[in-house]
Amino acid sequence: MPVRLKLNCQLVMWIITLFRWGLKMPMITLICGIGMFAVGAGGLDVALAMAGRPFLLKCPRVLKVQLAGRLSPWVAAKDVILFLLREFSSKGNVGVVFEYGGPGVAALSVPERATITNMGAELGVTTSVFPADEATRDFLQAQGRAADHAPLAADADAVYDRIFELDLAQVEPLVAAPHNPDNVKTVRELEGLPVQQVCLGSCTNSSYKDLMVAARMLAGRKIAPGTSLVVAPGSRQVLEMIARNGALADLIAAGARVAEVACGFCIGNSQAPRSGAVSVRTSNRNFLGRSGTQDAEVYLASVETAVAAAVAGRFADPRSWGTAAYPVIEPPREFMADDAMVLDPPPPDQRDSVKIARGPNIGEPPRNRPLPDMLAGNVQLKVGDKITTDHIMPAGSFLKYRSNIPRYAEYVFHGVDPEFAARCKPVRDAGEANFIVA
Repeated sequence: MPVRLKLNCQLVMWIITLFRWGLKMPMITLICGIGMFAVGAGGLDVALAMAGRPFLLKCPRVLKVQLAGRLSPWVAAKDVILFLLREFSSKGNVGVVFEYGGPGVAALSVPERATITNMGAELGVTTSVFPADEATRDFLQAQGRAADHAPLAADADAVYDRIFELDLAQVEPLVAAPHNPDNVKTVRELEGLPVQQVCLGSCTNSSYKDLMVAARMLAGRKIAPGTSLVVAPGSRQVLEMIARNGALADLIAAGARVAEVACGFCIGNSQAPRSGAVSVRTSNRNFLGRSGTQDAEVYLASVETAVAAAVAGRFADPRSWGTAAYPVIEPPREFMADDAMVLDPPPPDQRDSVKIARGPNIGEPPRNRPLPDMLAGNVQLKVGDKITTDHIMPAGSFLKYRSNIPRYAEYVFHGVDPEFAARCKPVRDAGEANFIVA
């Protein structure tokens, strides 16, 4: 028997506002790798801002990660963030900013910093941030954006809620085992486990440096029989640069499939592993079923560890390749910049003539009615802890409906309760509300 609820809608808006102040998970913040402070904004935040309301944020606590030393050969920035996930877990860091500092920062390139801040979302923090230093300036200059650089760093007398010291030289190759990014093990613990699929790319590890490391490792080699390798470049710029310098040819010759520049396999809309397969991926999340295959075993690793697995057909410590074999990739002095495919918006007097072409899987956005003063209805679902975006709106094969909200809504909470949407529909059609307790 569903529980009956009646709520004052103005009170609900205040409750939601309180959640926005202190309990909201962030979006992925790659730009924090170049010294920007970025905080995720949810749909409600954006809607209120468009209506002229201020964006409110509870002042976060700040934890400083004091970096020293430099990474050893075959150890990557991915291993640094996996180390921190093992230390701090993916829970309990809401309302905290991770600020990276110390002499070890200078040994990390901008793409490496971006990998670390990207997976700060998996820590559950408000955001992560690196200082903007000479490495930042050099990166922006190579992108033709030198004028956008400004040196930014913490004050010398800054006070922190906590300081965590990390010697980069002590980090070793790590892997996040199924089914959470904080379930971290050493590669040594997994040595010999057969691997059926390796996927390189996603927003976390698809930079020019990442794919150049992979290409150098695979040059003159073939991936193991029975193991597939997928490569998804992080941008059109990266794809064109590795195509022009021959690295793409090395990847293809080794047996790699080249995927589109998109989220792709990370959100399960392509390259779903076979049932029961072990898939090693350089992406940032390995939630149950996210790959598009419910019983797949997805592991998260660095490019170095993933490529070593693709060559061996099993987990293998990349350090066994030897220090001399480690591919040192120098950052390009100049990135290719081609905005020819970017279309400027039409003049204001012509914008009404723009038509959106929609295929059969793309629907018109639904038009909602204003909320009444009171909402009454049934509690249709009660969920527990660690409810992720994949629990709410499943990835994988259902993603083909993501541009058709009414159709996609049929699968909301599908992995938690397959009957949930069907149970809600007649209540909604009757003009009453459906409630979720979470």
